[in-house]
Amino acid sequence: MGAAGRHPNPYTLGRQWGLGWILDEWQGHRIISHGGNTIGQAAMLWAVPDSETVVCVLANGGHTAAFHHTLATELFDELLGLAVPPVLGPPAVPFETDVERYAGVYERAGSRMTLTVRDGRLSLHIEATGALAGLKQPMEFGLVAVDDVTFVGRPEGEPQWLSAVFYELPDGSPYIHLGVRATPKIA
Repeated sequence: MGAAGRHPNPYTLGRQWGLGWILDEWQGHRIISHGGNTIGQAAMLWAVPDSETVVCVLANGGHTAAFHHTLATELFDELLGLAVPPVLGPPAVPFETDVERYAGVYERAGSRMTLTVRDGRLSLHIEATGALAGLKQPMEFGLVAVDDVTFVGRPEGEPQWLSAVFYELPDGSPYIHLGVRATPKIA
């Protein structure tokens, strides 16, 4: 993808990723941002270079992605009259696609995702592995197709939808991109 390449899931933070910086565009304004989190803490930094505006949010606790998005939406509207893109959610009209091709096990360091098909829909089971196992309860929730490769899901009790994008590397290796992480299909 290069120093500032497109990544397969533009719905989580932005359309491009440049050496640790997220690159996007909101209503014709270039947005540069960076975020991160650890157990119980989350941070997000947005810069709008053409307006010399920078917003940084540090948060503790749960639902920080939803909090960051809500706060950014209010602040950027008030400061610049700039609309923050909405979080991707399910389509108004259900989209039908072949979900069987995505069923399987996807795994990377610290995380295992098992996708199964139930009643014609994808169900996602996520569990922490390795040193992270036991720090967080496994989650299971359904995924709703937005198009042939893009799905959204919302764990019970979560206020915000999560986006998942399926794609293949040039060599044909299948991946899922969820939660700003690429995870290969292993089975």
